Formats: sequence, structure tokens, C-alpha cells
Amino acid sequence: MRVRFIQSAVVVTTLSLAGAASAHFDLKAPLPSTTSTNGGKGAAPCGPDASSAVITPVMGGSQIAVTVNETVYHPGHYRIALSINSRDEIDPSKPGGLQEPVVKNMQGMPIMTGNSVSADIQNPPVFPVLADGIFAHTAESPTDFTQMITLPNVNCDKCTLQVIEFMADHSPPYFYRHC
Repeated sequence: MRVRFIQSAVVVTTLSLAGAASAHFDLKAPLPSTTSTNGGKGAAPCGPDASSAVITPVMGGSQIAVTVNETVYHPGHYRIALSINSRDEIDPSKPGGLQEPVVKNMQGMPIMTGNSVSADIQNPPVFPVLADGIFAHTAESPTDFTQMITLPNVNCDKCTLQVIEFMADHSPPYFYRHC
């Protein structure tokens, strides 16, 4: 979701996604910045990205409800991050971009292949991460999760709120994403 902060206002770019059988999670609120129904499958930082040009205005320093609908169960958790100037700030493939959590195997060793067991959680979160380890679950649970997130009190025209899902007991890709 894109967020635009104007004179302490945040504007979040988003769109609605219908739950599809191939989806893993849909960003229900704020509306995502894509028109895809691919459930967050796709490249970092924002997964499927057929831009909708929807912008959600929010006030810097205020709280915003983030709601996801998990359409395919996987044990795991979610992380929320915010870029201020460019999506490059939350793109792990870009120099200086926010790196995705380190994924580990049963022995707690970092892995890039094979089934995942856990992933690092920032506790406390360090900006640009606003929340990490949220909606943690190890068994099938309600499909909708909501968390109030406090936005930083900044002004920006090109802010992007990123929501990523870490999936445990899963082979690569370990993460799905929406913005």
C-alpha cells in the first residue's frame, strides 16, 4: 500500500483483492496497491504489482488498522514495514534495502533451500519495520487478522506500507508480500 504523508498526513496507496484459491493472503485494509489476486506471490518488495493507483490518506502519528485475510493456512507470522521516499527502502534486492528476516531450519541454522522452521523477528522493531512477529500462529486459526499500527509522525508523498507473511514448514519462497 502506498502511503502519502502531507503536512503530517499519510496517504496509503491500496486496492481490494478478492480471495482466490491460489492466494495465500490478501491485504484487506488498508486496500493494497495492486489489482492482483495472486495472494502476495511475487518479487520483493511488494509481490504482485499491477498498480491500482489507489491512495489511502492517513495522518502521520496516527494509528491505522492493518487487516489481512489468510486464504491458505501456513504456520508463521507477519511483518509490517514502511518506506518513506521509495520502495527501494524496503526492497532487499536494492543496496541499503530492508532485508527480509533470516529463515532457519530445525537446528536454528540459516537456510535458503529446504523447509523453513522459523525466521528472525525484530523485537523491538527497528524502523522501517513497524511491527514484527504479529498474527503468529502454529495451527489453523481465524482467517482474518487485524492489528493497529502507529505510523511515524512524518510527511511524505511516496510512503509505502509493506506487509509480508513468513511461512514456516514451507519450501522457498518463504515470504509472500503486499504493499
